[in-house]
Amino acid sequence: MNIERKGPNLLLFAIFTTLTIFVWIGAEVYQILHKRNLETIPPAVLNTFSPTLDTKALNDIDARKYFASP
Repeated sequence: MNIERKGPNLLLFAIFTTLTIFVWIGAEVYQILHKRNLETIPPAVLNTFSPTLDTKALNDIDARKYFASP
């Protein structure tokens, strides 16, 4: 009789699952500890932002013609 043993396969599955969980937790902890703060953004990047709204571009979008497909 050829009886397949399920014990070693289940043990191997449990080992890989546990290893995956520990690697996942380790990667998350590493990401949390090495995340850059938002407060360290250089002032040169923040100064180039312009809060004005381009109304010409909005009017151009409204002026486009849309054709419905048959």
